[in-house]
Amino acid sequence: MSESVDGTDDATVLGYARANQRERAWNVRRAVVFVLLVAAIGGGGYFVKRARDLAALRLESCRRQLQGIVQAAHIYAQDSDEFPPNFDWLLHHTLGGGDLISAFKCPATNVAIGNLNACYLYIPGQRPNSDPRNVLAYEKRGHHGGDAANVVFVDAHAATIYGYDNVMKLVKETEVRLKTAATQPAGGGR
Repeated sequence: MSESVDGTDDATVLGYARANQRERAWNVRRAVVFVLLVAAIGGGGYFVKRARDLAALRLESCRRQLQGIVQAAHIYAQDSDEFPPNFDWLLHHTLGGGDLISAFKCPATNVAIGNLNACYLYIPGQRPNSDPRNVLAYEKRGHHGGDAANVVFVDAHAATIYGYDNVMKLVKETEVRLKTAATQPAGGGR
């Protein structure tokens, strides 16, 4: 073995070189892991925001769709002074049949098209001049993750209600007003 000027032999120098090489490789691996971790955290935030934005768009699309169904009920009521008795009647007597059946499916769900009551519920027995606080149609629970649901009132304005218990409270209040109006003599209600 030969010795270097500083008194170390070649094997020792070679050992230091290998150790430095391993340490540099380890540092490169740590740097790569760090970069991937930062990208995952930053990218994950992007994907979470994107998912929220998509959910908000579906909720808005659903609200507009439900509002369109109620507007069709208002068109029906222009001739008969009352809203149709149910979604099926509305579909076949106002909207022209099955071509528009997909309008009764919330865009946020994967339910099969065909069941008119799979996504939305309708409160029959109302007229355009019924109490404007009355709910005419509303969304079933659970279509938008969480507790948000869309509601459309007799006067055709729509709202997204948070907390499904609040939706059910509006529905119960509507049912009470309808029962009260049914027991009042003609001309005594709204």
